[in-house]
Amino acid sequence: KQPVKRPKVHEMLGRAVKMLSDSLYSKESHFILELIQNAEDNQYEQGVEPTVKFVLSRRDPTNPSNTEGALYVFNNEVGFAEKNVRAICDIGNSTKKYEKSKGYIGEKGIGFKSVFVCSKTPYISSRDFHFYLSEEEDPEAGFGYIIPYWDKHCIASKNCPPGYQTSLLLPLKPGQRKMVRESLLSLAPETILFLTKLQGLEIELENAAGGSEMRTFALAKDENNANLVTLTTNCSVSYNAGALERRSEVRTDFWIGSKEFAVPFHVTEEKRAGIESRVVSVALPLKSSQPGHAEELCGRVFAFLPTEENSNLPFMVNADFFLTASRESVQCQHPWNEWLRDCIAPCLEENFLALLSQQGGSRQPNTMAYSFIPEHTAQPRFFQGVASDIYRRLARHKCVLSDVNTLELPSAVRIAPQKWLNLSIPGSVLHMAPELLEYRRRLGRLGVGPMKKVHFLQCLADVRFEQKVAKLRTPHQYFFELYEFLANYGRDLFDDDLFQKAELKQMKLLLCKGTAGPAPVIRQFQVGRPVFFPSEDVSSIQQKLGVDLEISTPICMLTKILYQKLCERPSLLSWVCENLEVQHLNVGSYALQISMECGDDVKDRKMLLELTAFISKKFAQFQDFEKQEVRANWPVVVSNGRPNDARVLHRRGKDLRLVLPEATCAEGWPLLFDRGERSGMHILADEYKCQDFDDEMRAYVLSFLRELGATAHPEKVQEKKEWSGTSFGWAPSSSSGGKEALDLSPTACAWLDSQPEQDIVGTDPNKKYFLTDFRAWRWLRAAKENPPAADDVAAVEALRRRGAALLAWLESKVKSKEGIGHNGYHLKLENAGLVFYWRPERGAGSKGQHKRMDRSFPSDFQHWLEAAPWVPTRAGGLARPRDCFADTQQ
Repeated sequence: KQPVKRPKVHEMLGRAVKMLSDSLYSKESHFILELIQNAEDNQYEQGVEPTVKFVLSRRDPTNPSNTEGALYVFNNEVGFAEKNVRAICDIGNSTKKYEKSKGYIGEKGIGFKSVFVCSKTPYISSRDFHFYLSEEEDPEAGFGYIIPYWDKHCIASKNCPPGYQTSLLLPLKPGQRKMVRESLLSLAPETILFLTKLQGLEIELENAAGGSEMRTFALAKDENNANLVTLTTNCSVSYNAGALERRSEVRTDFWIGSKEFAVPFHVTEEKRAGIESRVVSVALPLKSSQPGHAEELCGRVFAFLPTEENSNLPFMVNADFFLTASRESVQCQHPWNEWLRDCIAPCLEENFLALLSQQGGSRQPNTMAYSFIPEHTAQPRFFQGVASDIYRRLARHKCVLSDVNTLELPSAVRIAPQKWLNLSIPGSVLHMAPELLEYRRRLGRLGVGPMKKVHFLQCLADVRFEQKVAKLRTPHQYFFELYEFLANYGRDLFDDDLFQKAELKQMKLLLCKGTAGPAPVIRQFQVGRPVFFPSEDVSSIQQKLGVDLEISTPICMLTKILYQKLCERPSLLSWVCENLEVQHLNVGSYALQISMECGDDVKDRKMLLELTAFISKKFAQFQDFEKQEVRANWPVVVSNGRPNDARVLHRRGKDLRLVLPEATCAEGWPLLFDRGERSGMHILADEYKCQDFDDEMRAYVLSFLRELGATAHPEKVQEKKEWSGTSFGWAPSSSSGGKEALDLSPTACAWLDSQPEQDIVGTDPNKKYFLTDFRAWRWLRAAKENPPAADDVAAVEALRRRGAALLAWLESKVKSKEGIGHNGYHLKLENAGLVFYWRPERGAGSKGQHKRMDRSFPSDFQHWLEAAPWVPTRAGGLARPRDCFADTQQ
């Protein structure tokens, strides 16, 4: 016969089919996934467990000499219909192409042709259809691959197991057996994880010894929860006609959850025409009998069957993605795929919360769910944004387990160090549960923040803190660990936000020996009520004091056991001393503590005076910190010039104006400050005259009182007056109104009267006045305005005594450099001043800012000091300072 002349289109079709079958998939083994996909898309009788079985035989039943065994594929589907045969014998015209809504996953119509990678003549038997295809060119059609030939011998069905309707026989090309064997051995059990029909997959590989190697994959759903799925892999190897040599089983549990999403209006796809919704699924690997296997599965992406794509997310994803022609990766920049990708986060959100709510035998949330929160946002380009979306969604839910076994919003929970969780009060601050510490980075992405200083202080200030300590069997160990945490961990945790000494002193952090029994008590730092470390030398200190120390409130000390533990850690002991101000017991601190307990009755005042005398003599021997503590807190007896009103004044660190008793300063300050001019002064009682002491002891006491700040030359207090332009209008010629209302000194009034009217006069409500002055003593003004008669010897002598006292007072101020002005010579007492502010009205060149004007004038004290005749003269009279010759230093 003459060769048939075929159209060129036939030749082009033949080359296209060959190219597709040879080059479609970058991996030769991909044809196995295509066969599994076909099995998933097949129809099954009700009650049948859909299964596909692969058998790699060493013998080819077609008996050609140029093959290397054969691969059988059996499927227990209902069997082929005519349309299925026609679809296999066509290209790009799959029967499932436009039926995605029915659950079919195939669509390209070219997947089956991939079997030609390993076989030249695939044989198919299904129900009444028995045929084979060949890659050889058909003489009439001019191409191969899709031309069916009837198989009269039904070779493919001869070895078909019972219950299987469809058989595929693939005689293997030379050199392909190894590839097929390795492909079947590497086939992952998870291949069937997201398939809705196929429940089992079996693999049987014949070996050279006459035995076989078997692998079976089976899915089983939990009867009580359809989301819980167990994937079981059984492997066995037998040799010599079935003698079992080795068997193994791997069980992996998954939480598989799905969520249906409506297709957005703006997402249109021709190949998904008529599809109104799609389902996105996630698989969360819970545990596996094979160590590390569950973790290896995370990140895999499925389009019903596995792809080569990896999302770098801690779970597996399945969706109806459009894949590249090789089915190995997801098509990027595809609107349909981008929409499905954006559905991953809400799907994970729903299933994470569902898994978290699954309670075990302990009725606790399933904390394994936290392992499926992405730890970072480093995903491939297509999946970027998924992790951030998950964080944003979960942050809105009460999904973080706290240390009190409640689920809370992430922003309300704090990550605390493990050591702190053993010390804290449950519920005072919501701590993240200890079992979640391994997930702290993931939960931090949701908004769970670290503990800050304010949270630690909040825990320590909780009213239940004391209750917790009371229930502890070993409170000493608890406080030791608490000190250790605050001293060491705090510096690592808070960086620049370290605990401040003042903050710690406000907390009840001192475990002290109880006063009413063996149970310890908890105290916080109190000014004037220090806590001491226990001392064996208390009795010897009491003997040194030599006084009756039986008082109602004993000295507070740390418990002995806690002190012993602190002594084993000298650095921690130093930290307690420095930050909690626990003191070592010594004579000074012990006496100070006793003095703080003294009351106002005569007995207590007597004890305080005796303690003062004792401390006065020993004060010079104290260390600096002891001196500072005594100076700030030692109580004193005051009477303010009224012996019957003597009382104990507890200073507790306050800076008070202490003045030596009148009895010891008869020719000093009492002559200068009349009764009505002693406001703010705390005058020590006359008991400090110490009539029962010798001169040496009185000198010690006087020196000690000066260490406390007591003086024989008390300061004059500066007067401060304030008024505004709305208070009154200053009238220079008027003797009524503002002057009397403000009670200004005569000197200040006279100076104000002398000022230009435009500066002082006015009722501008924006103008504010501040006047400072030192008012002269009344007797000093009287020396000028109403001097004593020359023949009134007693009055003159009284004024001379005052003048001598004033000279001594001024000399003390110069010597001590108290009150010296900026030039080093003039006293501050000589100056008074007026400062006033105002805001001018907005106008030309005015910005409406406040303006200030300062004026100074001689103080009232300076004026009368110069004008009054108060300086004693040798002639026995009195004169103004300017009228005297200074023949002495005074």
